Amino acid sequence: MQTTLKVFFLIAALTLPLAVSLPATAGDEIKLNGTAALDSDYCGSGTSNPNCVLNFSITGKAAKIIYDGMPAKGVLQECTGDVEKIDKSGMHCIKGKTSEDFICDFSYAFKNSKFGAGPDGC
Repeated sequence: MQTTLKVFFLIAALTLPLAVSLPATAGDEIKLNGTAALDSDYCGSGTSNPNCVLNFSITGKAAKIIYDGMPAKGVLQECTGDVEKIDKSGMHCIKGKTSEDFICDFSYAFKNSKFGAGPDGC
């Protein structure tokens, strides 16, 4: 019995890194990491202000998939040295210094019922 458990844990230990490093395929669920925040300048009284937007920031594996799938060419961001991509929908993604360092940001405008660019910043 102990030998069987040792073999099981050995196999699990050897295969776990493979499972973690596999790319996502269609139908795979990907855990979202990030934040969402109402714009502090325009949403103080709630979402009824015509300029109120909800800003999203996604990090990690989901952001990497978005970044890799964007057709735009990556451009060096002067203020940080990271590489960024922006598409015409307003989606903005950044590839940081490490292979795991990705972030994408965008917003939702309540008045227009549209997704668009996230907050400006560097």
